[in-house]
Amino acid sequence: MIFNRGETFDFSGPMSVLDALDDAVDLSAWSITAAILMAGHTRRVPLTATWLDAGHTAFQVREADTSEWTEGDAEFGVTLESPTGDVVKSTPVIITIRDWL
Repeated sequence: MIFNRGETFDFSGPMSVLDALDDAVDLSAWSITAAILMAGHTRRVPLTATWLDAGHTAFQVREADTSEWTEGDAEFGVTLESPTGDVVKSTPVIITIRDWL
């Protein structure tokens, strides 16, 4: 994925977690956060993540000010936390951040 620094970062999609029996976990009470780890792992930037529906099956991450993001390959991911403290992290998505004219 290529992203132009200075543009609005807007990422959304479905979300699901499966238990040990491959059954869908009810995420309706879980919280979601997101972050991007800049190129060279020099800086972690927390991002605002929101659920798009009451059942917590879709989410959105939107960041308007990306002017200070570091050029290069960065890792984007989300973290889910249950009310009892269980944590599930997504597999990071590699985003190439570049300066565009």
